[in-house]
Amino acid sequence: MLDVFRNAIRTEADIHYSGNLSIEEIKRLVVQYLNPENIVEEAGNPVMLPLQQYNRPIVFVIDMPKATQSIIHGYTFTPTPIDEDFINASRIFNAYFGGGMSSLMFQEIREFRSFAYWAASQYVRPGMVNKENGSYLKTQLSTQSDKTIEALQVLDSLLKDMPIFPEKMADTKQFLRNNINNSYPSFRNISGQVASQKRQGFNEDVNAILLDALDEVDMDTIVDFYLRNVQENVTCYIIVGNLKQINLRQLEQFGEIKKLKVKDIVR
Repeated sequence: MLDVFRNAIRTEADIHYSGNLSIEEIKRLVVQYLNPENIVEEAGNPVMLPLQQYNRPIVFVIDMPKATQSIIHGYTFTPTPIDEDFINASRIFNAYFGGGMSSLMFQEIREFRSFAYWAASQYVRPGMVNKENGSYLKTQLSTQSDKTIEALQVLDSLLKDMPIFPEKMADTKQFLRNNINNSYPSFRNISGQVASQKRQGFNEDVNAILLDALDEVDMDTIVDFYLRNVQENVTCYIIVGNLKQINLRQLEQFGEIKKLKVKDIVR
């Protein structure tokens, strides 16, 4: 472990300090204990691994015979390069589609039909330094094994033909405002957040940018983003559960089935 630590401190890093010590004292301690002159390795930060692209829908299944629930994940890739408008639209879309208790996924899958214990989505995108790398929508839910097909049918229908409810815009905007306010960093963590966003290529706080834009967006913003980046794109699913409780023939309607073992995905 000590060898691992010695190797780690040879890699460049940011140090954030919050307290009453002077700059000179902080510098002395850093030099004494971290020895910056020995830092010879560049840090690959931020690191974004290449995203997998599929030209046809595939359903990856992992059999867990003792499971009483099925975990379902959806993966919808989009190659669209990101910019400020894309980032704002993706966050607004996500809040509407699967970001909270008033979202489509939560209401349509869990509340109205009782097909899931939980249901949510997250639009995952890179920072500006990787703006050409593409993004993806990650949808996820947990359901009873014998309700797997029904839950997946509803999720798939939401992705392919998203219902439009302009009356939900107020809740969507409030959800985003609440999240932004609740995630505001304490004074000890502000510098770390600033450094993180700078490394990702931002010159301004992404939350501040979104707040400024919220008053101007409407349902058209969500629909336009959905049509461009979700509806026509390929969605693949990953299902973990007891396959004896899941009708694989019915599952074929969502794509080619590929069976995996745990050892195929755990290194």
